[in-house]
Amino acid sequence: MKQKPLERSNDVDRELTGKQAYHLIKGHYFYDENVFKNEVERKKAYFKHEKYLFSLLGTQKNSFRPFLPFGERPESWWRYRWPALGLRPRIQINGPKMEPIGDEMRFGKHLFYKEFQLGVKWESQFSYLKFFNLLLPGEEEKYIRQEVIKYIVRLKLQYAHRVVIDDL
Repeated sequence: MKQKPLERSNDVDRELTGKQAYHLIKGHYFYDENVFKNEVERKKAYFKHEKYLFSLLGTQKNSFRPFLPFGERPESWWRYRWPALGLRPRIQINGPKMEPIGDEMRFGKHLFYKEFQLGVKWESQFSYLKFFNLLLPGEEEKYIRQEVIKYIVRLKLQYAHRVVIDDL
């Protein structure tokens, strides 16, 4: 099933506070769950500001605003858009098999399981979105570049750490 492409906007959304944008992207604002009056207001805010939220795609954690890496979708997209697509949940790719309880989902995965197991890995959001052709135009290339940069930074940090230890 092909999703209608979303347009990105570089405009700053002055109606949505930083807390509200963060809440729509991550599903929480730390311990302050009162950034919206209720679930109805939150849902309306998502659909009204969806274009702005996708304009944040590619921003990183060190930004002074809500962030959304390439290859991921806001929690509110998973809550409000994804169910209408009628697609399967993200799958468990290794570890002990976990049996879900109930239908409550978060980021395309069941939220509750009979017994939680350590060491379980799930299909990434990027893999899932790519499989169902839900990536935005050019997003795959930008995701790969983003991951290469993260890898290079990790290598540099590991190398710097070794140099410091070896010099002692």
